[in-house]
Amino acid sequence: MRKLSLTLLASLVLFGLLLTPISSRAGGEPHPLIRRAASALQAARSDLQNAAHDYCGHRVEALEACNAALNQLQQALACDSRKRNSAGADEIEPESSGAAGGERHPNIYRAINALGAAEGDLQNAAHDYCGHRVEALEATRAALNQLKLATQCDKR
Repeated sequence: MRKLSLTLLASLVLFGLLLTPISSRAGGEPHPLIRRAASALQAARSDLQNAAHDYCGHRVEALEACNAALNQLQQALACDSRKRNSAGADEIEPESSGAAGGERHPNIYRAINALGAAEGDLQNAAHDYCGHRVEALEATRAALNQLKLATQCDKR
């Protein structure tokens, strides 16, 4: 009877282990939406830095908001890294920009598209990252607002 009980117990433990999901990051990005948002923000920042006009000061305001959003994402990754007690903090790597196209204000419109992508990724991110995701989202929206004002300013 004792042998049967031990076999049954061992079987239940083994069965329980098989049902437990295994957390593996091998080959997978731990923060894909945050990284993608950061990449989009870097692209927007680069386009804004290369824009030809000041757009009544809105380009500079949007650039500052992009930088604030990137700073918040850097802090978000550091916060999550501290929570996981990881040895090395995740960092956002700078990205290079492409050449301008043939439209009237290509850098501004590319920046608007990149910021829209970053906004979507930040909205869909799974974690709060110590509040930094929300702060980055607000800064991204502020940058988008400034660029909409910039395009209106240029039409005057």
